[in-house]
Amino acid sequence: MQNVFSKARLAAALLAPLLFACGSEGAGGGGGFLQVPDCQGTGKVLSTDSSGQFVCKDLPAGAVSLPDCLPDVEALTADGKTLSCTNRNVVDVATKTALDKLVTIENLIKDYGTTVSMIMGGPGANVAFKGVTDTAVNGAMDSGNGQNPKGIGSASSMCVAKFGAGARMCTVYDIYNAKARGSIGPTQVQTKAWVYMTSGKNPAASANEADQALNDNCAGYSYGTGDQKWVGTAVEISNQAFTTAQVLRFWGNTACNVKLPIACCQ
Repeated sequence: MQNVFSKARLAAALLAPLLFACGSEGAGGGGGFLQVPDCQGTGKVLSTDSSGQFVCKDLPAGAVSLPDCLPDVEALTADGKTLSCTNRNVVDVATKTALDKLVTIENLIKDYGTTVSMIMGGPGANVAFKGVTDTAVNGAMDSGNGQNPKGIGSASSMCVAKFGAGARMCTVYDIYNAKARGSIGPTQVQTKAWVYMTSGKNPAASANEADQALNDNCAGYSYGTGDQKWVGTAVEISNQAFTTAQVLRFWGNTACNVKLPIACCQ
Protein backbone atom coordinates (compact mmCIF):
# COMPACT_ATOMS: atom_id res chain seq x y z
CA MET A 1 0.00 0.00 0.00
CA GLN A 2 2.88 2.38 0.82
CA ASN A 3 4.49 1.65 -2.55
CA VAL A 4 1.28 2.65 -4.36
CA PHE A 5 1.13 5.88 -2.37
CA SER A 6 4.76 6.71 -3.09
CA LYS A 7 4.35 6.07 -6.81
CA ALA A 8 1.31 8.34 -6.88
CA ARG A 9 3.30 11.15 -5.27
CA LEU A 10 6.16 10.57 -7.70
CA ALA A 11 3.73 10.82 -10.61
CA ALA A 12 2.54 14.14 -9.26
CA ALA A 13 6.11 15.37 -9.01
CA LEU A 14 6.74 14.45 -12.64
CA LEU A 15 3.44 15.92 -13.77
CA ALA A 16 3.69 19.33 -12.17
CA PRO A 17 6.89 19.91 -10.19
CA LEU A 18 6.98 22.87 -7.91
CA LEU A 19 9.92 24.87 -9.23
CA PHE A 20 11.40 28.22 -8.31
CA ALA A 21 13.31 30.08 -10.98
CA CYS A 22 16.28 31.90 -9.54
CA GLY A 23 16.03 34.41 -12.35
CA SER A 24 12.29 34.99 -12.02
CA GLU A 25 10.62 38.32 -11.31
CA GLY A 26 11.93 40.00 -8.18
CA ALA A 27 14.41 37.24 -7.52
CA GLY A 28 17.43 38.40 -9.44
CA GLY A 29 20.32 36.15 -10.37
CA GLY A 30 20.71 33.80 -13.25
CA GLY A 31 18.90 30.74 -14.45
CA GLY A 32 18.48 27.40 -12.72
CA PHE A 33 15.72 25.82 -10.73
CA LEU A 34 15.23 24.81 -7.12
CA GLN A 35 12.71 22.20 -5.95
CA VAL A 36 10.83 23.13 -2.80
CA PRO A 37 9.55 20.42 -0.40
CA ASP A 38 5.82 20.05 0.18
CA CYS A 39 5.28 20.95 3.85
CA GLN A 40 1.99 19.27 4.72
CA GLY A 41 0.17 19.41 8.02
CA THR A 42 -0.83 22.21 10.35
CA GLY A 43 2.16 23.62 12.22
CA LYS A 44 4.71 22.94 9.47
CA VAL A 45 6.73 25.74 7.86
CA LEU A 46 9.23 25.96 5.01
CA SER A 47 12.76 26.66 6.24
CA THR A 48 16.39 25.83 5.46
CA ASP A 49 18.92 23.53 7.05
CA SER A 50 22.59 24.17 7.83
CA SER A 51 23.57 23.46 4.23
CA GLY A 52 21.07 25.94 2.83
CA GLN A 53 18.66 23.31 1.51
CA PHE A 54 14.93 23.88 1.82
CA VAL A 55 13.35 21.66 4.51
CA CYS A 56 10.08 21.49 6.47
CA LYS A 57 10.23 22.36 10.17
CA ASP A 58 7.76 22.52 13.03
CA LEU A 59 6.66 25.95 14.13
CA PRO A 60 8.05 26.91 17.55
CA ALA A 61 5.74 26.72 20.55
CA GLY A 62 3.39 29.70 20.71
CA ALA A 63 3.81 30.59 17.03
CA VAL A 64 0.84 31.26 14.78
CA SER A 65 -0.54 28.00 13.46
CA LEU A 66 -0.35 27.64 9.67
CA PRO A 67 -3.31 26.29 7.71
CA ASP A 68 -2.87 22.93 5.97
CA CYS A 69 -2.87 23.90 2.27
CA LEU A 70 -3.52 21.26 -0.37
CA PRO A 71 -0.26 19.98 -1.82
CA ASP A 72 0.68 21.11 -5.35
CA VAL A 73 -2.45 23.22 -5.93
CA GLU A 74 -2.56 25.75 -3.05
CA ALA A 75 -0.12 28.23 -1.56
CA LEU A 76 0.02 30.06 1.77
CA THR A 77 -1.04 33.72 1.72
CA ALA A 78 -2.16 36.45 4.13
CA ASP A 79 -4.41 39.51 4.13
CA GLY A 80 -2.44 41.35 6.81
CA LYS A 81 -4.45 39.80 9.64
CA THR A 82 -4.85 36.08 9.04
CA LEU A 83 -3.10 33.33 7.11
CA SER A 84 -5.03 31.35 4.50
CA CYS A 85 -4.61 29.09 1.46
CA THR A 86 -5.01 30.32 -2.11
CA ASN A 87 -4.94 28.54 -5.44
CA ARG A 88 -1.58 28.54 -7.20
CA ASN A 89 -1.46 29.97 -10.70
CA VAL A 90 1.48 27.87 -11.83
CA VAL A 91 -0.50 25.09 -13.52
CA ASP A 92 -3.10 25.03 -16.25
CA VAL A 93 -6.67 23.86 -15.75
CA ALA A 94 -6.03 20.33 -17.03
CA THR A 95 -3.04 19.87 -14.72
CA LYS A 96 -4.94 21.24 -11.72
CA THR A 97 -7.81 18.81 -12.46
CA ALA A 98 -5.32 15.93 -12.62
CA LEU A 99 -3.75 17.00 -9.31
CA ASP A 100 -7.18 17.26 -7.67
CA LYS A 101 -7.91 13.71 -8.83
CA LEU A 102 -4.57 12.59 -7.45
CA VAL A 103 -5.43 13.98 -4.02
CA THR A 104 -8.74 12.10 -4.16
CA ILE A 105 -6.96 8.87 -5.15
CA GLU A 106 -4.43 9.28 -2.33
CA ASN A 107 -7.27 9.66 0.17
CA LEU A 108 -8.95 6.53 -1.23
CA ILE A 109 -5.69 4.62 -0.91
CA LYS A 110 -5.47 5.64 2.75
CA ASP A 111 -9.07 4.54 3.31
CA TYR A 112 -8.47 1.20 1.58
CA GLY A 113 -5.33 0.71 3.66
CA THR A 114 -7.35 1.24 6.83
CA THR A 115 -9.98 -1.23 5.61
CA VAL A 116 -7.36 -3.87 4.78
CA SER A 117 -5.80 -3.44 8.21
CA MET A 118 -9.20 -3.97 9.83
CA ILE A 119 -9.79 -7.09 7.76
CA MET A 120 -6.36 -8.50 8.56
CA GLY A 121 -7.07 -7.95 12.22
CA GLY A 122 -10.62 -9.28 12.02
CA PRO A 123 -12.47 -11.57 14.43
CA GLY A 124 -10.20 -14.18 15.97
CA ALA A 125 -6.96 -12.77 14.52
CA ASN A 126 -5.63 -11.35 17.78
CA VAL A 127 -7.70 -13.26 20.33
CA ALA A 128 -5.85 -15.03 23.14
CA PHE A 129 -6.88 -18.39 24.55
CA LYS A 130 -7.39 -18.07 28.31
CA GLY A 131 -8.23 -21.65 29.35
CA VAL A 132 -11.35 -23.63 30.20
CA THR A 133 -14.01 -23.18 32.87
CA ASP A 134 -13.95 -25.22 36.07
CA THR A 135 -17.58 -26.23 35.62
CA ALA A 136 -18.67 -28.75 32.98
CA VAL A 137 -22.04 -28.06 31.36
CA ASN A 138 -24.17 -29.65 28.68
CA GLY A 139 -25.30 -27.92 25.46
CA ALA A 140 -28.01 -25.95 27.27
CA MET A 141 -25.62 -23.53 28.96
CA ASP A 142 -27.06 -21.63 31.90
CA SER A 143 -24.86 -19.44 34.08
CA GLY A 144 -27.69 -18.77 36.53
CA ASN A 145 -27.15 -15.02 36.04
CA GLY A 146 -30.49 -14.32 34.38
CA GLN A 147 -29.68 -14.87 30.72
CA ASN A 148 -32.81 -15.65 28.77
CA PRO A 149 -32.55 -18.45 29.67
CA LYS A 150 -29.53 -20.27 28.27
CA GLY A 151 -27.02 -19.96 25.46
CA ILE A 152 -23.98 -18.01 24.32
CA GLY A 153 -24.56 -15.17 26.81
CA SER A 154 -24.48 -17.62 29.69
CA ALA A 155 -21.32 -19.22 28.28
CA SER A 156 -19.66 -15.80 28.25
CA SER A 157 -20.77 -15.13 31.82
CA MET A 158 -19.09 -18.34 32.94
CA CYS A 159 -15.88 -17.36 31.12
CA VAL A 160 -15.98 -13.90 32.75
CA ALA A 161 -16.43 -15.52 36.17
CA LYS A 162 -13.24 -17.56 35.61
CA PHE A 163 -11.02 -15.20 33.58
CA GLY A 164 -12.37 -11.68 34.09
CA ALA A 165 -14.15 -9.01 32.05
CA GLY A 166 -14.02 -9.44 28.28
CA ALA A 167 -13.66 -13.22 28.30
CA ARG A 168 -16.11 -15.25 26.19
CA MET A 169 -16.58 -18.66 24.64
CA CYS A 170 -13.97 -19.34 21.93
CA THR A 171 -14.95 -19.97 18.35
CA VAL A 172 -13.14 -22.61 16.32
CA TYR A 173 -11.40 -19.73 14.48
CA ASP A 174 -10.18 -18.22 17.75
CA ILE A 175 -8.68 -21.57 18.70
CA TYR A 176 -7.03 -22.05 15.30
CA ASN A 177 -5.45 -18.57 15.31
CA ALA A 178 -4.26 -18.92 18.90
CA LYS A 179 -2.72 -22.31 18.14
CA ALA A 180 -1.13 -21.06 14.92
CA ARG A 181 0.49 -18.17 16.82
CA GLY A 182 1.75 -20.56 19.49
CA SER A 183 -0.32 -19.18 22.35
CA ILE A 184 -1.92 -22.56 23.14
CA GLY A 185 0.51 -25.02 24.68
CA PRO A 186 0.30 -28.80 24.15
CA THR A 187 -1.15 -29.44 27.61
CA GLN A 188 -3.78 -26.68 27.74
CA VAL A 189 -6.70 -28.52 26.09
CA GLN A 190 -6.02 -32.18 26.86
CA THR A 191 -9.69 -32.91 27.45
CA LYS A 192 -12.59 -31.82 25.29
CA ALA A 193 -14.11 -28.35 25.81
CA TRP A 194 -17.07 -26.66 24.14
CA VAL A 195 -16.36 -24.14 21.35
CA TYR A 196 -18.70 -22.22 19.07
CA MET A 197 -19.02 -23.25 15.43
CA THR A 198 -21.41 -21.74 12.91
CA SER A 199 -22.64 -24.43 10.55
CA GLY A 200 -24.96 -24.83 7.62
CA LYS A 201 -25.10 -28.58 8.08
CA ASN A 202 -28.64 -29.98 8.04
CA PRO A 203 -29.92 -31.14 11.43
CA ALA A 204 -31.07 -34.73 11.16
CA ALA A 205 -34.55 -34.29 12.65
CA SER A 206 -35.27 -30.59 12.10
CA ALA A 207 -35.51 -29.91 8.38
CA ASN A 208 -37.64 -26.81 8.98
CA GLU A 209 -34.62 -25.10 10.58
CA ALA A 210 -31.92 -26.59 8.40
CA ASP A 211 -30.85 -23.26 6.90
CA GLN A 212 -30.47 -21.37 10.19
CA ALA A 213 -26.99 -22.59 11.21
CA LEU A 214 -28.18 -24.11 14.50
CA ASN A 215 -26.35 -27.37 14.03
CA ASP A 216 -22.81 -27.86 15.38
CA ASN A 217 -23.60 -25.40 18.21
CA CYS A 218 -26.53 -27.11 20.00
CA ALA A 219 -28.95 -24.47 18.70
CA GLY A 220 -26.87 -21.57 19.98
CA TYR A 221 -25.99 -23.68 23.03
CA SER A 222 -29.56 -23.59 24.25
CA TYR A 223 -30.28 -27.31 23.74
CA GLY A 224 -29.20 -30.01 26.16
CA THR A 225 -30.76 -33.19 24.83
CA GLY A 226 -28.74 -35.99 23.22
CA ASP A 227 -31.32 -36.96 20.59
CA GLN A 228 -29.13 -35.68 17.70
CA LYS A 229 -31.70 -33.06 16.67
CA TRP A 230 -28.69 -30.80 16.93
CA VAL A 231 -25.09 -31.43 17.95
CA GLY A 232 -22.28 -29.28 19.33
CA THR A 233 -18.56 -28.82 18.71
CA ALA A 234 -15.72 -29.57 21.12
CA VAL A 235 -11.97 -28.94 20.89
CA GLU A 236 -9.13 -31.13 22.08
CA ILE A 237 -5.35 -31.31 21.60
CA SER A 238 -4.17 -34.90 21.42
CA ASN A 239 -1.88 -37.26 19.50
CA GLN A 240 -2.80 -38.26 15.98
CA ALA A 241 -3.29 -42.01 15.77
CA PHE A 242 -0.88 -42.83 12.91
CA THR A 243 1.88 -40.21 13.22
CA THR A 244 1.59 -39.66 17.02
CA ALA A 245 1.99 -35.91 16.33
CA GLN A 246 -0.06 -33.58 18.51
CA VAL A 247 -2.97 -32.17 16.54
CA LEU A 248 -5.81 -29.76 17.10
CA ARG A 249 -9.05 -31.75 16.97
CA PHE A 250 -12.56 -30.37 16.56
CA TRP A 251 -15.25 -32.89 17.46
CA GLY A 252 -18.19 -31.78 15.33
CA ASN A 253 -20.71 -34.44 16.36
CA THR A 254 -20.67 -34.00 20.12
CA ALA A 255 -24.07 -34.84 21.60
CA CYS A 256 -25.68 -31.86 23.35
CA ASN A 257 -26.31 -33.79 26.60
CA VAL A 258 -22.55 -34.34 27.14
CA LYS A 259 -21.09 -32.24 29.96
CA LEU A 260 -17.84 -30.43 29.09
CA PRO A 261 -16.02 -27.30 30.27
CA ILE A 262 -16.13 -24.22 28.04
CA ALA A 263 -13.05 -23.00 26.14
CA CYS A 264 -12.65 -19.26 26.88
CA CYS A 265 -10.88 -16.59 24.82
CA GLN A 266 -10.34 -12.86 25.11
